[in-house]
Amino acid sequence: MAQSEFPAAQRTTYLVSRYIDGSIDFAELQELDHWRKSEKGNEALFQQLLDQGQQKQAIEKMQSYDTAGSLQKIRQQIVDQKSRRTFITSIWAKLLAAAIVIIIFGFMAAFFFRNIPKAEVADLKPHPTYIAPGSDKAVLILANGKKILLGNNLASVIAIQPNVQATNSRAGKLTYTQNAKATNPDMTIAFNTIETPRGGKYELELPDGTKVWLNAASSLRYPVSFTGQNRDVELTGEAYFEVAKDKTKPFTVNASNQKVTVLGTHFNINAYKDEPRIATTLLEGSVKVSYGESHALLVPGEQSSFTEGKLTVAKTDTYLATAWKDGKLAFMRTDLKSVLRQISRWYNVDIEYVGKIPEFSISGDVSRDADLSAMLRILEIYNIHFIQQGRKLIITD
Repeated sequence: MAQSEFPAAQRTTYLVSRYIDGSIDFAELQELDHWRKSEKGNEALFQQLLDQGQQKQAIEKMQSYDTAGSLQKIRQQIVDQKSRRTFITSIWAKLLAAAIVIIIFGFMAAFFFRNIPKAEVADLKPHPTYIAPGSDKAVLILANGKKILLGNNLASVIAIQPNVQATNSRAGKLTYTQNAKATNPDMTIAFNTIETPRGGKYELELPDGTKVWLNAASSLRYPVSFTGQNRDVELTGEAYFEVAKDKTKPFTVNASNQKVTVLGTHFNINAYKDEPRIATTLLEGSVKVSYGESHALLVPGEQSSFTEGKLTVAKTDTYLATAWKDGKLAFMRTDLKSVLRQISRWYNVDIEYVGKIPEFSISGDVSRDADLSAMLRILEIYNIHFIQQGRKLIITD
C-alpha cells in the first residue's frame, strides 16, 4: 500500500462503517458502490466485513492483542530506517484493519445492547440501499383480460377495441379516442382497468375527455365508451379528476361503497383500503358525496370524510390533498403511520415496527422526484429511529 493510498483507505473505512451502522447517505452510498466495483476483490472484502461470523472472529482477535508488546515492536521498527517503507505499508494496513474492527465492535455493542428485546433485534442489520422515487408506470387490463405494461416508452397505439382506440404517449399518458363513425349504441360495453403498482403513477384521458391522475397502488375501472345515460367508474386507492362537462350525463366515481357524482368539476378522492377514512376534496365546481343514506354537497375548499360509519364535511387545505398530483409529498401535523403509508406506496418499501409505535405528528414537504434518503432525513429531524434493510424500513422506539 503506497503512502498516497492512505487517505483513500481511510475514506473507505469510514464509508464501510457508515454503511454498517446505517447512517450512510445517498452520496456516500454511491461513493462506496464505486469502490466496490472499482477493483476485483473489493466486493469480496466488503462482504467479509458484513459477515457476522467474520466480525466475531475479528473482535476475538482484537481482544487477544498484546497492546504493550505491539507498541514496543513498532518503536523498534521506527529505529530501523532501512525498513521504513515496508514498516509504513504494514503498519498502516494493520491500523486500518484494526480501525474497521473497532468500528464494527462499537456498532455491535451499541446496537445489540439497546433497550429493545434481544429476540426482536437480533436480525435487524442495516443494509442502506439507494431507492429511487416512483415513476410513470402502470398495467392496462383490456376487456379480454390481456395485460399491457405502460410506461415512458415511445408513443404507440397499444390497443384497438370496439369503437375506441387507446394510445400511450411519450409523456406517460394513456388516451382514449372515440371512433364516431363506428359507434353502435347497442354494442356490449367493454371495460378496461388501469392499475398502478407501489412506486408508480399514471395519467389517462377517458373517451369523454375527462382527465384522471392515478396515484401509486391504485386502480380505475371504466368503460371504453360512455354510451348510456351515466358515466360511471370505479376507483381503488387515490385519484385526481378533472371531469369533462356534460349536463346530460352525470359522472360518478364509486369508491369503497361511496359515490361521488358530478357534472363537471375538479376533485380528489383518497380511498385506500389501509387508510382509516375515505376523503373527498373539492377544488372546483360541486360534488355530491353519498354513502348509503348519508349525503353531502361539497363546495370548493371543502373535504368530506367517511369514517366509522359517519360522513362529515369540513374546510380543508386543498394543497395537502392534491400535492401528490403536483409532484409533492406534503404533510401538516400528519401522524407518523399515515406518513409512512405514503412513503411505502411511493417508494415501494415495506414498513415494520419494533416495540411501541412512536407517536409523532410531522409537518413539511418534499419533492416526489427525490430519492428515499430525502424522506429519511425528515424522519431523522423528528428524531424517529429507524433501520433500513434494503426495501424494508424498520421503525424502532
